Amino acid sequence: MLTKKELIDHINETYNLSPEYILLFVKLSETKLSIYVTQKNF
Repeated sequence: MLTKKELIDHINETYNLSPEYILLFVKLSETKLSIYVTQKNF
């Protein structure tokens, strides 16, 4: 399982989103986001 920081870094590198948007996204749904990123890695 990724830490929140690792998750944010991964999303930032992969999707090149603004930090504000990423933090909002993570805050809204950390579980769904984690599942989504995990699926994208496979």
